[in-house]
Amino acid sequence: MQPDPRLPLRLFATDRFPINKLNIYSSPEILPFLRHVLRDTKESQTIRQSCFGKLFDIPSRQAPISTKLIHSFLSRQLIYGGDHTLFSVFGGNPFRYGLQEFGAVTGLNCSPFTEGYHPDTAKAVVAGKDVVWQKLFGEKNMITIAELWLPSYTPIGCFPGHPTTASFHPCSLR
Repeated sequence: MQPDPRLPLRLFATDRFPINKLNIYSSPEILPFLRHVLRDTKESQTIRQSCFGKLFDIPSRQAPISTKLIHSFLSRQLIYGGDHTLFSVFGGNPFRYGLQEFGAVTGLNCSPFTEGYHPDTAKAVVAGKDVVWQKLFGEKNMITIAELWLPSYTPIGCFPGHPTTASFHPCSLR
């Protein structure tokens, strides 16, 4: 099938796709299992209040996650200069996926900022002044990779009281 000359160029040629191995298997049944195991815990509340909280509202039997579909979608992507919008081709027709569609799928608020709102995107994190830095490293202004191996640092993002067999905590590397 020849690409439609009226459409923008594709990111990958029609007969060419990424060749590296992909893990294209997913199991949405893990979400109800996690919900059951973590119910009425602080960790469950933390996850529910994060950007992943809406995933637990999706009925797994009604909305299976298909990484094969996502892979197909991305490998047929059109080169498009628009902000926050992705176009793919299915059946020779362009398919739009933008912020509105993302908001509809995830339940996240993707509407424009209210008038007068200016996000503070230029806020710098200064070593030793940031709250997270203080929690991890105290008053130290510099930390080395070797020091991260010390078990005295509390890992961020790990569950409190979570047993660990290694003194290195990869979840503290954010």
